[in-house]
Amino acid sequence: MKTKFLDELKDYLEEKNIKQEDIEEILQDYKEFYEGYEEKGLSEKEIIKKLGSVQEVYNNIKYTLRRREIEKSWQKKLLSATPILSTIIFVLIGSLTKVWHPTWLVFLMVPIMGILFNGKKTSHKIIGVMPFILLASFLLIIEYTKVWYPTVLIFILIPVVAIMFSRKDIQTKIIGVTPFIATIFFILIGHYTKTWHPTWLVFLAIPLVGILIPKKSSQHK
Repeated sequence: MKTKFLDELKDYLEEKNIKQEDIEEILQDYKEFYEGYEEKGLSEKEIIKKLGSVQEVYNNIKYTLRRREIEKSWQKKLLSATPILSTIIFVLIGSLTKVWHPTWLVFLMVPIMGILFNGKKTSHKIIGVMPFILLASFLLIIEYTKVWYPTVLIFILIPVVAIMFSRKDIQTKIIGVTPFIATIFFILIGHYTKTWHPTWLVFLAIPLVGILIPKKSSQHK
């Protein structure tokens, strides 16, 4: 039933001359909506009722698609101008303050803007920009504090954020981030107290969490 609904939606959107990239995004969204309702235990009839007919789907999104076209127009212009603006800011600040490092970090705005404007979902955008934000934060911290370690632990947030913004249920997310959180606690406590033993026992939280918080089983009808 899911495949039939998505095929019908695709055919209808193609008849309306919707751009292929928009069609793919819409189909992915409604595939996720459908699977989300399946996980909640809804029947196929209930799911279709919530999603609406393909005509209703189109009527709900057509104004959004038009607005998106307008937004993409100015976003492309701003994206094209970002390298030039970054260069101007870098040269001006560097010339006036003689602080070339870490002023060069302004160039990270180029990939960040690219991700923010080209990303399809807010969660994908956050996951995409996180490495650049953490890199900038790391370099700024060590530049002004000279504390390389344990500042480097900040990069553990990359997989943590990716897990937390995934489509997994909350139980799976908690189980997924537990090893990283345990590692952070172990290194921080061990580093500042020099008590590596019995601090290593914090890693027993990994199997413990797995036992106490079992993964949610999906229900498909």
